[in-house]
Amino acid sequence: MPQGPRTVGASVVLAFLGAVAAVEAWAVHARDADFVLPDPFHPLVLGALAVFAAGVLLRASAARTVCFTLALAVPVGLVAYEARLASRGATSQRLEVTSDPLLRYRYRPGPMPSRLPDAAEPDVTPEGLWDLPHALERRADTWRVVVLGDSVPNDGSIAFEARFPRRLEALLAERAPAGRRVEVMNVSCEGYNTQQEVRLFETVGRKYRPDLVVVAYVLNDPFLQNGAYRRMGNSYFTFTLGPLAQHLAGGSMCGLFAPMHQGYSFDLVVRQSLERLRLLAEADGFRVLVAPLPIVERFDDPICLGLYDQVQSVARAQGFAVARVADAFRGEDPRRYAKPNERFDVTHPNAAGHERIAQSLADAVLPLLPLPR
Repeated sequence: MPQGPRTVGASVVLAFLGAVAAVEAWAVHARDADFVLPDPFHPLVLGALAVFAAGVLLRASAARTVCFTLALAVPVGLVAYEARLASRGATSQRLEVTSDPLLRYRYRPGPMPSRLPDAAEPDVTPEGLWDLPHALERRADTWRVVVLGDSVPNDGSIAFEARFPRRLEALLAERAPAGRRVEVMNVSCEGYNTQQEVRLFETVGRKYRPDLVVVAYVLNDPFLQNGAYRRMGNSYFTFTLGPLAQHLAGGSMCGLFAPMHQGYSFDLVVRQSLERLRLLAEADGFRVLVAPLPIVERFDDPICLGLYDQVQSVARAQGFAVARVADAFRGEDPRRYAKPNERFDVTHPNAAGHERIAQSLADAVLPLLPLPR
C-alpha cells in the first residue's frame, strides 16, 4: 500500500515558524510610511509555506531535506541580507535627518571621511554643503554659478578636485575675461531628487545670489522615495535587483528609468520643481541651465535620448536654457567612462566622465553669464 506523508519533527516546525516570524517582524520594522509596494516579504512567506508543505508531502528523505532547508534558509538569509543593506543606508554617518519635510535629510556638518587614500576632502559646511566654504556676499568682479545635483557631483570615489563642479570652475576661470573671478558652488546631496535639489537651493543656495543655476539632472531624479534609504518600497534587496535583472534580460539600462518619467511621479517631482525654480529665478534675477547628464550606457540609446529630450522640453517651457550633455559623449565607448568593479552603477561616471561633463557644461555655461560692465 502507498505510504502517506511522513511526520515532521517538532524542531523542524518550530524552526520554520521562527523563520516566518523573522520575515514578518522585519516587514513591520522596514515598512516605508510613504510606499509599501513592492513588498517581497509576504510573497516570500507564502513561497516558503508552499515549499515546506511540499516537503511534508514528499516521501523521499533527500527531497524532504532539500525542501525544509530551502524553506528555512531562504527567508532567514534574505532578512539577514536586508539588515546588512539597511546598515549601509540611512544610518550612514554622512547624513542627518532634518526638520524640513521636503529635504528629509542633509549632509552632517563637519569632517567628511575620505574614501580615497591620501585624498583630502573639505568639511561639510554648517549649511550641509559638501564643498569649500563661500562667503555670502558676492564680490562685484565675480561670476557665481550654483550646481544642483545628487550623488554624482558628490561622488566620494572621485577625488574632490576631479569632480565636475570643481573642474567646471577651473575651465570657466581659464576662459573668463581678465580680472573676472569664478565661483562654482556645489549645492547637492546624495540621493536627492529634483524636488529636494530645488528645496536645498531655496533654503541654502539662494542666499549666495548666483548668476546662474545649473540643474545637473540624472535619470533617477524623479524617484519619489527617500533616497537616503537606497530601497524600493520597503525592501533594500529589491532596490539592488533592477540593474541585475535588466542586465540578465539583455536590455538597455535606460529602460530602468523610463517608468520614472511617466505620469504623476515625473510631474510632481520634476515639472513642479522646475516651475518653482522659475519663480525663484524671476524673483532673484538669475538664469537657469538644465543639463541632463548621461548615464554610462550606450550614448546613442534611443530610450535615454528620449528621456533627456523630455526633461529639456519641460525646462524650455519654463524659459530655461538646456544642454544635452550626452551629445558630448556621442560615438564614445561607455566602458571608457565606467568605474571599475561597479558594473551595474550606470549613474556615476569615472573621473574621465566628470572631465567630459565639465567641458560640455563650460561650453553651455559661458554664454549665459553676464558680461562684465
